[in-house]
Amino acid sequence: GASMQTATLGLFFDEGYEGDGLKVKEVIKRGPFEVKNTGVVAGSIITAIDGTPIKAGENYNALLDGKAGKPVRIEFEKSKGKKPETVVVKPISYNELNELLYKRWVDRNRSFVDSISGGRIAYVHVRAMDSESFRKVYEELLSDRNRNRDAVVVDERHNGGGWLHDDLCT
Repeated sequence: GASMQTATLGLFFDEGYEGDGLKVKEVIKRGPFEVKNTGVVAGSIITAIDGTPIKAGENYNALLDGKAGKPVRIEFEKSKGKKPETVVVKPISYNELNELLYKRWVDRNRSFVDSISGGRIAYVHVRAMDSESFRKVYEELLSDRNRNRDAVVVDERHNGGGWLHDDLCT
């Protein structure tokens, strides 16, 4: 049969946490827990998935098999020992997660360039050397946020290659 695709909750967990449940380290922006106001934040403990308690050291991934895009009941405590709450979210596929992690990476680069340049230098990442990426970069450079900047950092890391950078410079 078809292999079950494991879904992901779009959370980073604290690897050093020893107790039952999963301690949230970061709620990934634009992910299942951020797009709706779930109350789950850094420091929250996910205690159960669809009614199955998560015990210390157990692998919880099986509880998310085949659940991408389907409603899943998550029980959590705002912090250790707080009254448990329940929220329903739709986990995402690993492809969707990669997309969110890419956006998170770009966000972080952009705020770094912003902070060290005092807002004078724009940041764009060229994801691929294709016309869609080119359009995106162009829109970004002409956006209200960037139009009056003194300079731009054009980041081509992790890019599949091609010749668009000449066009971009122009």
